[in-house]
Amino acid sequence: MASAVVVLLIALAAGSTAAAVRIAGEQVLTRKERSSAIAARDRADRSATAAREHFSLALNTLNNMVYDVQNQLVERPGNLELRRRILESARSGLERISAQRRGDTQHR
Repeated sequence: MASAVVVLLIALAAGSTAAAVRIAGEQVLTRKERSSAIAARDRADRSATAAREHFSLALNTLNNMVYDVQNQLVERPGNLELRRRILESARSGLERISAQRRGDTQHR
């Protein structure tokens, strides 16, 4: 009977040790996955910030094209067709930006 208890205790100790090793391995894996998730979130945040900056830059560029260039050309005769093409190009760009922005907001 005593030998059965000793064998049972040895088996219990071996099982506990194996479980502790497996748990430690899972904890290491969990820490690595958490670290990877944090890094991915940080990259996504930086990408979102860059996208907002690019959006703002695109709008400012179109704004400059429409107002600054148009204001300079209005004083020069014979530029009506050029002004029309510039405005059409700006309108087209605004439509693309607007469509992209709508698509981005739908994915949030």
